[in-house]
Amino acid sequence: MKKMKVFARTVSLLGIIGCFHAVGQDTARAEGGGGAARGKVIAGISLGPNFTRASLASYTPTEPGMGSYTRSSFAVGFDASVFVILPMSETVYFRPALGFSLLNQKQLYSDSKFLNSVLSTNNSDKLTESQVSVDALFGYRAKPFDIELGPMLGIVTGAVTNSVSKTIAYNGTFYQSSRTDFKKVKAANSVVFSMVAGLNRRDIYRKFGAGVYYTLGFSDYTQYYQLWQIGKVSGFLLKLTTEL
Repeated sequence: MKKMKVFARTVSLLGIIGCFHAVGQDTARAEGGGGAARGKVIAGISLGPNFTRASLASYTPTEPGMGSYTRSSFAVGFDASVFVILPMSETVYFRPALGFSLLNQKQLYSDSKFLNSVLSTNNSDKLTESQVSVDALFGYRAKPFDIELGPMLGIVTGAVTNSVSKTIAYNGTFYQSSRTDFKKVKAANSVVFSMVAGLNRRDIYRKFGAGVYYTLGFSDYTQYYQLWQIGKVSGFLLKLTTEL
């Protein structure tokens, strides 16, 4: 219920901002203005790949010789959002955005060799998270890039861990897989918080631009469930933008 209220309020806010954007366009036309004037409210869309990893993923400390996983490798997901640029002065602006993010990580392999035997085990995990994201970035116009910084709230819509265990024994090789859907077992957190910082250029070609951002996660995506968890997620985001 709380997530729906937050989502509804966010949509309402963007709707109000869109009205201001339409009024700003009409005013600019009436005054004979044109182009992406810096004093005008501007709306746009952005999309691009993200490269993220979790600081702590799943672990199986009960297995002999298996320790905790502490990091995962970067993997590719994607982001898409709509945004509005609200000028506060000639050099400062506020850019709220509403979007969707799909985040992937592949857990690094963990090998365990048992002494005095011909048995070895390795595990690999694939993590998938998704969220509706709400950004509240403040920007400073510099040349050639705008500098943007602000918080991001993510409403978690999915959190899944797929694990594969490979065991090599004297009598053969055995595979065992498991899947944990944290939303289904009600172990996923409702919201996560992050800090976003980046460089953006709005006018690479006409109304098309691009930016690079780094997202630092402050919240775990899930609680512990049967010795599994998806922790804080951080990583890079590349955005291609176009102004409407």
